[in-house]
Amino acid sequence: MARPYYMHCKVESVDLFELSDRRFQLIRTGPIAPLVVGPGYVLAEHALADFLMQISVPLLRFEPAVIWHRSANVEHHTHKRLIIGHYFSVDQIDDLDLDGNRLLILGDEYLFASPSLMHSFNQAEFSYLEFSEGLSSFAT
Repeated sequence: MARPYYMHCKVESVDLFELSDRRFQLIRTGPIAPLVVGPGYVLAEHALADFLMQISVPLLRFEPAVIWHRSANVEHHTHKRLIIGHYFSVDQIDDLDLDGNRLLILGDEYLFASPSLMHSFNQAEFSYLEFSEGLSSFAT
């Protein structure tokens, strides 16, 4: 039985806070990872977002993202927001439709990929992405 793969970025990143104007404020000065996942949002650098656009992932939309460094008053336009329309709960993990390229969200802040999409990422050599099958990297 296939399970989705938990997907996260190996590159450290500062935390972000979504503002009412839909920009994302850096919580402190520091690096911004190519993939940033937080409560209610997923931001992907342009190269990763463009890759996802090319391979056509169902229930996935893209919006421009602005990351704001408040103390320097600088806006970064390096990422796109991924709007993922496929949510699931822990009790559904063995019953998901994982055919083809799919992105899924667990609990509004944990990103998962179908086996096919994980293989596509690996072939495209997004070396900063890391995967673990199912809930194996979560405490039980």
